[in-house]
Amino acid sequence: MVGPLLAAIADRVGMPGGPTPLHLRHGEPPHPRDMDRVTTFWAADLPDELQGLRGFPHVEGFRPVTVYPRRLVRRVELRLRDGLVLGLDREAAPEVALWLPPWDHRRIRRALETAGYPLEPPAQGLIRSAAPR
Repeated sequence: MVGPLLAAIADRVGMPGGPTPLHLRHGEPPHPRDMDRVTTFWAADLPDELQGLRGFPHVEGFRPVTVYPRRLVRRVELRLRDGLVLGLDREAAPEVALWLPPWDHRRIRRALETAGYPLEPPAQGLIRSAAPR
């Protein structure tokens, strides 16, 4: 009883950090070409066009998956501390950081360059702590 009520409220209000609509209930999800906002689905409800992409990872159906439409991505950075950072064309939460282990950065950078994403050049030099000495 509480689950559908919370899903309805979350669908109207959005997720913390941005107005991400939730499509976490039974119903037809939007087609990928019609997505104009960041959207979260249950993995079981992902459109077949996304699941059929070469290299799309297998995700258990009960897990939420967030889709960032390509037209919203303005910039992509790979940072040592934050991992993959997406600069999005929206007011709320214009930056989203997805942690990646540093040993995956080179492989991810190649994949993003091949896909044509606007990648920022890697930062040069060491990262210094802002902690007082």
